[in-house]
Amino acid sequence: MEKLTFDWVKRSDGTSEFKEYMDSLPVKDRAKLYAVISKTAGNGMEVAKKARWVSIPRSCGTST
Repeated sequence: MEKLTFDWVKRSDGTSEFKEYMDSLPVKDRAKLYAVISKTAGNGMEVAKKARWVSIPRSCGTST
């Protein structure tokens, strides 16, 4: 199983567009998104795709 690590990209001033986006979400939606990220990191991308936690557009160059 492929283990994943998710890192937040930070700008040169230390802020993060992803963190700002997460902070803008309602608490329930934020919790759901964190849960999907956590499950995907723990189980791998193949499991996440099969469970339909994530979808990857064909234009990304991955085979499905």
